[in-house]
Amino acid sequence: MEKDFLYIHASIADVPRGKYTSFKKRVDMKKRIFFIGMISLFFVGCGKKQPPPSADFWYKQSLQVLQLEQSGDVAWRKALGSLEQALALDNKKSEFWALKGSLLLLLGMPQLSIDAFDRALQLAASPAKRAEALNNYACTLAELGHEDQAFAKWQEALATPSYLTPEVVYCNQGQYWLRKNDFDKALAAFDRAVNLAAEYSDAHFYRAVALFYLKRYAQAHDAVVTLLAFDPCYKPAQALKQELVNRMALKI
Repeated sequence: MEKDFLYIHASIADVPRGKYTSFKKRVDMKKRIFFIGMISLFFVGCGKKQPPPSADFWYKQSLQVLQLEQSGDVAWRKALGSLEQALALDNKKSEFWALKGSLLLLLGMPQLSIDAFDRALQLAASPAKRAEALNNYACTLAELGHEDQAFAKWQEALATPSYLTPEVVYCNQGQYWLRKNDFDKALAAFDRAVNLAAEYSDAHFYRAVALFYLKRYAQAHDAVVTLLAFDPCYKPAQALKQELVNRMALKI
C-alpha cells in the first residue's frame, strides 16, 4: 500500500481529492466549511443605478468558482482573478490574502504563496483568523518540504483557544507523523481529530491508514466501515476496505 498523505488547508471551499488541497476537508465539508453560498443581488428600484461590486462580492465570487467548477488550473486562475478584484478594492483582509496564498500554491508559485500568507498573518483581525492562516501557511511549508517548520506553526494554531477547526490541524499533524513512520503518534492525532469532528472523512480515513501500518487490520476495517457509513463515495476508503478484507482473509 503506497503512502499518499495530503495536508489539508482550512475552511475556504471544497475541492476534489487528489493532491495537497488548498482548502478545508477535501470531502467532509458538511458542517465546518465557511463557504458563503450563492450571492443574491437585489435591485434597489427602477431607474436607480446599481452600486459597483464590493470587495466581499469578488471574494465570494472566487469561493463560488472553487465550489462550483471542476478543480484545475483554469478554475484556480479564474478564482484568483476574482480575488485580485477583491484585493484591488480592499487589501486589508486576512482571509483574502490567505485564499490568495492557497491559490498561488496550487498554481505552482510557492514563494508568492508564502508572501501572501505572511501578509495574511500580519492582517489577521482576531486570534481565530490568525490560527486559520497559520494552518494554511503550515500546509504550504509542508508542501515545499519544510515539514518541521510546518509542525511548529500547527502547534501555534492549536494554542489558540478560539480556533474554530482544530480537528484539521490534528489531521495534518497525524499525516506529519505518518510520513515519519511514527504510526502510534499518527493514530493519537487522528483520534483527536475524529473526537472533535465525528464525521470528518479524511481523519477517519487516515486513522484507518495508521491502524493499517500498525497491522491492526480488524480495527482499521472497523474505522473504514464507520467512514463509509456516512461518506459512501469516499473511493480511497473503498479500496482500503478491500485490501483489509484480503489481508484478514490471508491472516497476513
